Amino acid sequence: MSAEPIPLAGVIGNPVAHSRSPQLFRHWLKTYGIAGHYVPMHVKNRDLAAVLRALEGLRPGDAFNVIQFNSSTSSLFPASRHATSTNLALARAYVRRLSADGGTEIRAALQQALDAPVDSGRLRQVVFLTDGAVGNEQAAFADIHARLGDSRLFTVGIGSAPNSYFMRRAARVGRGSYTFIGHSSEIESEVGRLLTRLRSPVLTDFNFVW
Repeated sequence: MSAEPIPLAGVIGNPVAHSRSPQLFRHWLKTYGIAGHYVPMHVKNRDLAAVLRALEGLRPGDAFNVIQFNSSTSSLFPASRHATSTNLALARAYVRRLSADGGTEIRAALQQALDAPVDSGRLRQVVFLTDGAVGNEQAAFADIHARLGDSRLFTVGIGSAPNSYFMRRAARVGRGSYTFIGHSSEIESEVGRLLTRLRSPVLTDFNFVW
């Protein structure tokens, strides 16, 4: 006679050891006599490959920065720097050290990106990339409206966790585009297509006379 399968569920993260959800769920499974297991599962960030791919697309005349966010926000440089070989090497090392720790608190990151000074003659293009669910959406939309100026905001969602409504609307409000990456195998091609759009605007110096 074969044994009945026992349901398995869990929390995924990188890192994941800090999560208290396994203890909480195990308590209630035991309390109510429910057969099942709830376990922590350590899964490395898929975001990193996308960020590294984006860095490779920068040209020497470009200026860039990397802003990471979870429950707090920090950046690679105090302000954008030119994409020299030295700065790109620093960026690659910085990205490889990143780890998800906490929530997806995006407002401080958006504010830092959109409030940073821009050199005259440059167009700021912000690429917002996440594989987590975004909270406080209305406040984030208000920040984009208030701070966007002449900048462009492009959103990239990896996997099923990001809210597609927020990602699409944020890109529309930000006069950019939304890219969905369903699987890590698509990162190279999808990020490559996005970089092509960023480097090759459809229209430049366009004047409309009525």
